[in-house]
Amino acid sequence: MTSAVERPQPVPAESYRESPNEFDYRPVPVLAPVSLCLGLVAAVGMLGLLGLAVPLIGTILGAVCLVKIVRSDGEYGGFVPTVIGFGLSAFFLLFGGAYNAYAIATEVPEGYERINFNRDIAKKGFVFADGQSAPHPEVAALDGRKIFLKGYMYPQFQDHELKGFIFVKDNQQCCFGGNPALTDMISVEMQDGKTVDYSRGLVAVAGVFRVRDPRTGGELNPVYELEADHFERSRTPF
Repeated sequence: MTSAVERPQPVPAESYRESPNEFDYRPVPVLAPVSLCLGLVAAVGMLGLLGLAVPLIGTILGAVCLVKIVRSDGEYGGFVPTVIGFGLSAFFLLFGGAYNAYAIATEVPEGYERINFNRDIAKKGFVFADGQSAPHPEVAALDGRKIFLKGYMYPQFQDHELKGFIFVKDNQQCCFGGNPALTDMISVEMQDGKTVDYSRGLVAVAGVFRVRDPRTGGELNPVYELEADHFERSRTPF
């Protein structure tokens, strides 16, 4: 005697709705991975004020993405990577900003005044008076004053234990261009037996500024001199 085959009973639709769907998918906003990536590279904010643009953008985009996810009431995913990216960007924005502010406030030695090589010296050029070339009055007024300025070392045959070097306003002159103009270079002489090593990057020097007669200048024979007692790699990029 054969038994009747039991037919499977249909599952009520309500059971499907009440059962959790392990394959439930929630879209992730595009800004979520972008925020995470920016957060992972936000440490460049420690390199200078220009580098702070990365954590600043990361903080803004991360905040926008977080607001979008929270307001979606569970519709969007990506909350964790967004929080990580936002947190890293915010941290390096605050910490990098504080570090750069401290570097700017403390890089000038006590008793010296900050001078911009390009704006305050090179761009002034020479003036003509009584048919002769002379330093610009504003540059001449710096003679004998203790100044702090930044620039680049002009390459020379010796790289180590330099007692003096030619100081130029930008790296195009020191690395790629020809001989710099008289107003674009300063002869730096280290004082008290100090020596320095050649550096390709931006450097900072401080000392007493001297102005010579322009008629004594010539090829790599600057009109301006600096009796330097301070030299270091620049702490900030400008």
